[in-house]
Amino acid sequence: MKKVIFICIDDTDTENSMGTGRLARDMAKEIEEKGLGEVHGITRHQLLLHEDVPYTSNNGNACLEVWNFKNEIYEIANEFMKTHFVLGSDPGLCICPKEKVSQEMIQFGKAAQHKVLLKEEAYQIANQNDIFLKELGGTGQGIIGALAGIGLRATGNDGRFIELPGIRDILEKTPVREIIKNTAIEAVIDLQGRKLPNEAVIDPAGWLRPYLKNGVATLIVGGPVARNLKDSSGGFYVPVRLG
Repeated sequence: MKKVIFICIDDTDTENSMGTGRLARDMAKEIEEKGLGEVHGITRHQLLLHEDVPYTSNNGNACLEVWNFKNEIYEIANEFMKTHFVLGSDPGLCICPKEKVSQEMIQFGKAAQHKVLLKEEAYQIANQNDIFLKELGGTGQGIIGALAGIGLRATGNDGRFIELPGIRDILEKTPVREIIKNTAIEAVIDLQGRKLPNEAVIDPAGWLRPYLKNGVATLIVGGPVARNLKDSSGGFYVPVRLG
């Protein structure tokens, strides 16, 4: 049975630097290059937008799911963050094996999407559940989003994939069957939740943006649609961006 661990980072950037998502992708690359595990996608989770919550742009964190990890991943992730976060940011790092994610963490994640939370609350939950949670600079406010991101990722029903095998390689209109074959996307549905047939054609509109839904990477599409799904030359579906 595979071992699974979540690593979430938040508030690592400033207005003029690369974003947290890019840093998470660089961390994933280092983890795999050092043989510390297999990164099975990175998700972005939207948190509360409020004047009392300090954030750089849109208040989203980035959470890695790593399979078959080695214990050294704690040290390497921590050192990577200390080396690469941007001065002037308020970064936080949370690392938690999947089996240790508690209902408290999940509820904390959901709460972070609609109310202002405090660092003390995050530390209390981390201490009670023996979870690695660390602030790395500035005010350290990023620990709130880092802990929240793992709680949300663990629900299996929150977050948009910003990294997943194959999603940046589909550059032109492509049938569903080829998307399923050549990416780690497992389902393609419309806005009503209906599964699209294999012959339906998707226009990536840049690159594919699947969401985590019912525990699997799911591409949700809308917009112009094929008039005849058996002969989809008459139209196409466009991925929607929910957040």
